[in-house]
Amino acid sequence: MRRGAAALVFALGCAGSSARSVDGTRAERPVDTRSASTSTPDAGAPEELEACLERALDDAIRGQTPSEATALYRRARLADKERGADDARVLYSQLVQAHPRSPLVPFVHFRLAQLFHADARDDPTRLAPARLAYEEVLRQPGSGLERAASALLADVLARNGVLDRALADAVRAAEATADGAICAPGARAAGLDVIVAVYPQVGDPKKAAPFTRRLAKDNDEFVMTMLRVSEGYLEQKDESLAERAPDYAVIALDGVLSDARLEPTACRRASDVLDRASSRGAGGVAEARRALTERCGAR
Repeated sequence: MRRGAAALVFALGCAGSSARSVDGTRAERPVDTRSASTSTPDAGAPEELEACLERALDDAIRGQTPSEATALYRRARLADKERGADDARVLYSQLVQAHPRSPLVPFVHFRLAQLFHADARDDPTRLAPARLAYEEVLRQPGSGLERAASALLADVLARNGVLDRALADAVRAAEATADGAICAPGARAAGLDVIVAVYPQVGDPKKAAPFTRRLAKDNDEFVMTMLRVSEGYLEQKDESLAERAPDYAVIALDGVLSDARLEPTACRRASDVLDRASSRGAGGVAEARRALTERCGAR
């Protein structure tokens, strides 16, 4: 583990003078994943995940032998809750510098990342230290925070315009595997939110269904995620994508209509997608409408 990594994060966060990402490349197409979330987001994560992570951070010292590191962590958590982010950042950074091998270090990096991530809602320059800190968590396997870190890192990358990498990290977070990760359900939901926001910008609509099917835990999640992806195509504002977006929405929806089971709510949403796509001159709507009628009946 790199001694002083948290201090570097702290220094980057305080400087905050560059609009460039950590790797030095300027964001091309930043994506606000909050518009794709199904719940009220805070620092890029659904409320369920935020509440779970808060409990996990508090529980990090349970079962550990009292030491200078645990005492400093307690002080940092207290400052975090009662005095604000700036005081907490100083104490968290002190812990990593003084106790770089402590098992608390991944939790410290994670919390630093969250603090900068939250700041980035008003100051995009804070995305850089947030990314660095989440990546520090992922370099330290075994904490249980990896899935949540991948989900929130994906959000940071999406908002900084690094879309291919954002999609890859979101997939790692959203995979429907039972790995015992901390806050796994909330991390999956956050990962899916990023996928819904990013896939319409970088993904092939013909491959959207098999891509999503691999991640979905059941038919209902597959259908609802695909409907959100189809809707995402229709909401594209990028000029290079907007003209073909209605066609792409129908193509993506075809992947649902071909073999998935649709509940009444999904039928209504699919019909709405076709109405919106048709109003914008999309091709293939008549065929998709027939397939929808076969699945759902006349509407």
